[in-house]
Amino acid sequence: MFYSLSRRTQAVALLIAVVGCTQDGLAPSAGEKPNQSQPPAHTATVLPGLPPNSWSVATAMPSGREAFVTATVNGVIYAIGGAVGGKAIDTVQAYDPVMHTWSNRPRLPRRRKDPSGAAVINGEIYVTGGQDSIFITKTLFVYNPATKLWKWKKSLPVPSRAGVSVAIGGKLYVYTPEGAVYQGAAHLHRYDPDTDRWTELATPPSGHERGAGGAINGKFYLAGGVGTGSSNSLHMYNPATNQWKSRPSMPTARFDAAGAVYQGKLWVLGGTNDIDDYDIVQVYDPTSKSWTTKTHMPTKRFSFAASVADGLLYALGGRIDATSTAIATNEVYIP
Repeated sequence: MFYSLSRRTQAVALLIAVVGCTQDGLAPSAGEKPNQSQPPAHTATVLPGLPPNSWSVATAMPSGREAFVTATVNGVIYAIGGAVGGKAIDTVQAYDPVMHTWSNRPRLPRRRKDPSGAAVINGEIYVTGGQDSIFITKTLFVYNPATKLWKWKKSLPVPSRAGVSVAIGGKLYVYTPEGAVYQGAAHLHRYDPDTDRWTELATPPSGHERGAGGAINGKFYLAGGVGTGSSNSLHMYNPATNQWKSRPSMPTARFDAAGAVYQGKLWVLGGTNDIDDYDIVQVYDPTSKSWTTKTHMPTKRFSFAASVADGLLYALGGRIDATSTAIATNEVYIP
């Protein structure tokens, strides 16, 4: 029966889902009023029977945004903060890939663009740093999807923006690029949720501001970014030894790409080098220590986010060129 299917099977099996739960195309969360300022309903076209290694279109976000972060809890993707027209926002919205609907969630405690990643520990989402209207911040916000509440936790020791966060062994690891701190050097910190304390770890390599990353088999990977120019470098941090090591470089140097761990590999999507904008998808296999290329995304973009839910990879939002406004496009990769 339909309800016995996996969430992934349900997400791919629906022929066309017209999102019309409210006038603005958002399904309201419990206790929340619809936001009547959002654009009209969107149509999803996630089709069954698509060939492997291909992309399709999922339900667009209610409005465009860039410089935001995403995290997935219980198969639901949360899009958090970011910027519209260059201004930081506090908007939080959740996407259900099975129902193809977006819904509002409680806003961030403060407006943030370019947070230094988001990571999930014990079903809660940790969002570190980012920039408000003026300053780069140190804040750590934690969201509980079950209670729909945000909490303030102990601030990061340094201001952080456009870095990467991962969860390893129940701890939060935050890479802060050299361009985000007044001291002028990159940092790596570990946060312990049990003690609400930060510990500074081995100094990371430079050149990964606006890079992509993820945790695989208990190790932290950082790819690309920008330093003196676009980078294609890949580095790996091992918490057991507190050491960084170089790994084979990405085929294409770029920054503002989206990163996700998918199928046990690090996927780096899109990005830019300030001259060319990319739709490329390059994948690093830590077992073979090699890169491969997958089918390009339908849309070239940068300053966007990627997230995995129920066996499918989603690319959300961002910008398509330096002069465009943020887009709401949501595309899904069929493995």
